[in-house]
Amino acid sequence: MFPTEIRVYVLSKTKEREVFATIDMVEDYFCSDLPSRTPPGRFNIPSDQIIFKKGALILFQYAERKDEEKIVAHALLKSDGCVYVPGNDYYIGYYQLDIKSINVYRNPVTKDEIFGIWKKKLLQAKLNLDVSKYDDYLNLLKKKNNLTSRCIKKTD
Repeated sequence: MFPTEIRVYVLSKTKEREVFATIDMVEDYFCSDLPSRTPPGRFNIPSDQIIFKKGALILFQYAERKDEEKIVAHALLKSDGCVYVPGNDYYIGYYQLDIKSINVYRNPVTKDEIFGIWKKKLLQAKLNLDVSKYDDYLNLLKKKNNLTSRCIKKTD
């Protein structure tokens, strides 16, 4: 499926930061936690500062240390933007991700590789990337052996 848009979401911006303390914890979150939530693929968000369109490819940015930003996973957005949940003190709602599209990379994509495709830097900002470069990104994933998710063994 060709995405409607390509966006970067910075994992450290969530209220579940402790869940993303290590790369192994990130893998566990995407491969085990998200599929078991109600509804499956529920990715809680703290604010509506960014709006994703249905069918967006969301690239998840992670960094254990400053200046080590990289893309570690992606998923397609199944919901039409945010599903609002009133009365929650921690989240305004959630994005429902297509759990079949969750791909945790075997070899993370570096900030230099992202810059090589889109001429944009991974920082602490949520990026909107040119969807016409999607095939270039897929080719990079193929070269890095990232077309098959690390989650496969956990979800079969």
